[in-house]
Amino acid sequence: MDMKIKIITIVAATAVVVGAIGAYALLNDADGDSVYVDASLAIMGNANEDSKIDQDDLDIIEEIISGETDPADHPLADANNDGDVDQEDADLLRDMIDHKSGITINVVCSNADGTPYVQDITYPLRSTVVVGTNLLSTCIQVGAADYIVGYTKTNYGVAHAPVIDNATCIGGSIFDLNTDTSITNFQNLDAQKGIDAVITMPSVSYLKTSAAYISGAGIPILRIDSSDGMDSVGGALTIGYIYGSETEKTSYEFAELSYAVLEEITERVSGLEESEKKTFMAITMGYYISQTDSAYTGVCEYAGGSTVTTLEGTGSVKINGGDEYYLNWSPDYIISFRTLDYSIDYTDISSNSTKTPQETWDQYSGYFDMMGESYENLVYINTSMPVTCRMAYIAEIFYPDLFEEGYGDSVHQQFVDNYMGYLGDFDVTKDMTTMITYADVS
Repeated sequence: MDMKIKIITIVAATAVVVGAIGAYALLNDADGDSVYVDASLAIMGNANEDSKIDQDDLDIIEEIISGETDPADHPLADANNDGDVDQEDADLLRDMIDHKSGITINVVCSNADGTPYVQDITYPLRSTVVVGTNLLSTCIQVGAADYIVGYTKTNYGVAHAPVIDNATCIGGSIFDLNTDTSITNFQNLDAQKGIDAVITMPSVSYLKTSAAYISGAGIPILRIDSSDGMDSVGGALTIGYIYGSETEKTSYEFAELSYAVLEEITERVSGLEESEKKTFMAITMGYYISQTDSAYTGVCEYAGGSTVTTLEGTGSVKINGGDEYYLNWSPDYIISFRTLDYSIDYTDISSNSTKTPQETWDQYSGYFDMMGESYENLVYINTSMPVTCRMAYIAEIFYPDLFEEGYGDSVHQQFVDNYMGYLGDFDVTKDMTTMITYADVS
């Protein structure tokens, strides 16, 4: 059955059940119709667009081959990504279901400009380089730390200990192999270990200078979003799948817990009238205002908030000296996202400098201390936590009458206990800074 599909763009999707996150629009060249795919597991062969590769997908492919089902209704059915849905796809899918080693699978990724692409890899990945601290966290949480042989840089010695202890720090920046030394180290690591893929984020900041070199060396680049908003859960599922059956199982359990929490949050805030919603301004990097369609704004909106930001876009805007426009917005809350590791005081292992929560607060307070009651409702959220945990804390902050005291801690502890066992006997209420509030530092 001729599909001849071509991925052309990614559109946003939000849902709270397993199998409904991350939409991809695909174009059927035969008749020009666009087909939208809601697939949390972004792997070709995931014919029913849910969170698993299983018999249900094989049934659909066999129905397409027999003519019972229109291939245009299942754009991911083309497991080998050759433009046709035929017996070769069925055979490949059987191998995928059996977790056969050495097969070629096709991963749907996102280019830096937002357009999707399909990258083939040899399954399962066993020797990867990861570029991006959020990705490192996700890989560790789904149990893939042993399959990371190198990383460029991380500032977070506690959260990323399983990788730091066993992999090679290649150098460069958190975002890129942007020095001659890092390229040389990458070459040496490839000669020693045989790098089978580089995994990084979709943003243009990642691999900005080194992508051409890596691709030229014949090493696949997988750009997977595992850090921002709702895409983080789908990213975890995809990362879990490509590393093999054990990590696939862990990532599915991770996703099930995430979706259950997100569904609970949605249910509790669903009865709010627009006039009852708490207003907020989301901040990143200390003094950048998140734009209306940014992932940080989306996280707060998912927790039931309504943004006061009027800056359109998907990124953030730096507050420059003399700017006053934002001082008049008067949000109920200012939510500032900062990565502070899994510790009380944040120690940057790159610079060997330590900041207390008070010092972190003081560093940027001058941008907001003229905002009156809004400043007194400034809250720092530690983005070392999984995205679902961040949402739980924000929901509790916004609506203490809907979310009992300690709701965020309770959700967070479940993730730590189940997916961050390397932390040992770790209590999120005592052993780390999850949030910093005005009451904490005043």
